[in-house]
Amino acid sequence: MSINPFTPEHDAYRNGLRHFIDQEIRPHLSEWRAASHPPPIKQILRQLGEAGYLSTTFPERFGGAALDYWYNVILHEELARLPNGAIGMSVASHLDIATSLVAKYARQELAADWVPSAIQGKSLLALALTEENAGSDLSNIQTTAVQEGDGYILQGRKTFISNGVSADAYCVLAQTANKQGDPAPTLFFVPKSSPGVAVVRNLPTLGNRGDIAEIEFDRVKIAQQQVIGGLGFGLFIQMKQFFQERTIIAIRMAAMARYHVDLTIEHSKKRRTFGKPLSSNQHVQFTLAQLITEIESVKQFSYGCIRKMSTPNENMADAAMAKYAGGKLVRKVADQCLQLFGGEGYLDDHPISLFFRDARALSLAGGTDEMMLNMIARVER
Repeated sequence: MSINPFTPEHDAYRNGLRHFIDQEIRPHLSEWRAASHPPPIKQILRQLGEAGYLSTTFPERFGGAALDYWYNVILHEELARLPNGAIGMSVASHLDIATSLVAKYARQELAADWVPSAIQGKSLLALALTEENAGSDLSNIQTTAVQEGDGYILQGRKTFISNGVSADAYCVLAQTANKQGDPAPTLFFVPKSSPGVAVVRNLPTLGNRGDIAEIEFDRVKIAQQQVIGGLGFGLFIQMKQFFQERTIIAIRMAAMARYHVDLTIEHSKKRRTFGKPLSSNQHVQFTLAQLITEIESVKQFSYGCIRKMSTPNENMADAAMAKYAGGKLVRKVADQCLQLFGGEGYLDDHPISLFFRDARALSLAGGTDEMMLNMIARVER
């Protein structure tokens, strides 16, 4: 049985947000796609921030509205209706990953300097974890922060960084040494303006062009005030953040899948084959019914993760299950919906074609399917 977590206030917020997106963002998608460059994420964030759509769940001390997290769920479900997955990914990376991390774990003075502008859409934050040989296995990172005087010297290179080109600051995971001299990964807050920070290149991808970059940190000076959460606590903090990140990815996947199934249903009603609507074919009916059922299952499981967030019942395996199931499902939905659209769905700028390309990335972002299964197996055995 599905449980609706949304109140009339949530519904009113959703309606306003949907209208805003349809008026302010959707009309520009074709123009941005034709230009063959990533959507202007800073412009989009500024618009969302000025309208109050980024600050709903953040504490009042940062200028937020301190509302429940379901408002953020609505934001990501509505952005998932856009035929450009790069936008939703960029907003999630900025808001639910990097800004949330700074708000929760950074020193009070640093958070006070950056979080208000981030939730107003005036600054863009990014999380820099991944390296060439350290993706899901963060314990293998080679970026180092060596103590020098009262601070550290940061050296290394990060890749596949969402919002990396446009970001104003990065939360960077680097290897430090604890008192015993053993490796102790630590998170650091690094403004892009810091000497030694350089964007090496924007990385083109299979789906809609996104702001995904390779970043170099060449002897960047880091002060003690830029340590996030304490020396050696980087992996612990990131594991906590992964629950939120992976749950939001699953939420986005379910919403994207349902939106495109709905497009396919409307198409099947209008498309006629052998004198009858495609929707009258029992195979088509059963295919769509099966997809809707599986989407609802992933959505409700993900909603369950939202309810557990920041409670003693929070379980990393739950978020991994939601993301794994959603990743497999969204690819299946994209494939079967494109099949039902036929040649029309294969056109380069068709919403289903764009969805087909975007869907593939979701089993990679935030940890691969294989890493999700590995985590589930470790927790459940």
